[in-house]
Amino acid sequence: MKQTVIETLGRFFENLPQAVIIYNCSQENDHEKTRYDLFNRWFDEFGDEYDKVNYSDLESREYASAIFRKDHPQRRLIEPAFNKVFREK
Repeated sequence: MKQTVIETLGRFFENLPQAVIIYNCSQENDHEKTRYDLFNRWFDEFGDEYDKVNYSDLESREYASAIFRKDHPQRRLIEPAFNKVFREK
C-alpha cells in the first residue's frame, strides 16, 4: 500500500504541480491517529520534494494534512489558508 500511495502522489503532482492535496484521516475503527502517524512516517521517508502542514485535535479525533510541492508558487499562502480551515472552525 505504501508504494502505491507514494507513486500515485508522485504522478499526481507531475500532472498538477500547483495542486495541494488535503486529507483528513478516517475515524473508522478508531484508527485515525494510527493512520496519521503512518502517513507522517511515509512522508518523512519519501517527501523530500514536498512540504506538509499538519493539524491534529485529540478531543475531536481529527487529523489532517496538506501536501504540496516545495516549488509551489503560492507556498507561503498555503499554511495560513489550511490553518484557517482547520483551526478557526
